[in-house]
Amino acid sequence: MKAQRVEQIIIKKNHPKFKVIDEMCFHSKNLYNEANYVLRQEFIENNNYVSYSEMNKEFKTHENYKLCMSQPANCTLRLLDKNWKSYFSAIKDWQEHPDKYLGMPKLPKYLPKDGRFNWMIPNNSCLYDEENGEVYFRLRILQGYHWKSRCLGRLIQVRFVPRNDHYVMEIVYETEVCENSDI
Repeated sequence: MKAQRVEQIIIKKNHPKFKVIDEMCFHSKNLYNEANYVLRQEFIENNNYVSYSEMNKEFKTHENYKLCMSQPANCTLRLLDKNWKSYFSAIKDWQEHPDKYLGMPKLPKYLPKDGRFNWMIPNNSCLYDEENGEVYFRLRILQGYHWKSRCLGRLIQVRFVPRNDHYVMEIVYETEVCENSDI
């Protein structure tokens, strides 16, 4: 059976790539908010939902999309799309079972103006070198630094998650695990 595992690496302010990661997480937040604004306006004014593919086509020329870089920007838009689909699912469930909720579910909110958002890099923009035990990035801004890792399977994604005063680099990989019928 295959399972996803996550290895976490703490990136503090004194890390050589901290500023780059901080900047990219800021751009990711800006893209999320900009796309969320378009989705909210379209939904409120026309009761119409803009799909991920339409959103992706529209935003390819936007500054925040370019600043985020295309593959990570796609990941941000996919996550926003997932949040909207969760909202629609919650509304449907709320209509059928309002007693399960404290109130009507609300539209996905904007992120804080000075905040940060996850910056996700899919496996076509990064790779794991088993021989050296290091993760490498094809993105120019992250090149020149090698990240030690114990990735035990096929690399799926690397994401940088903002915390209070640091970032957590999550290396997501898929590995084969034994099924134990006793558990």
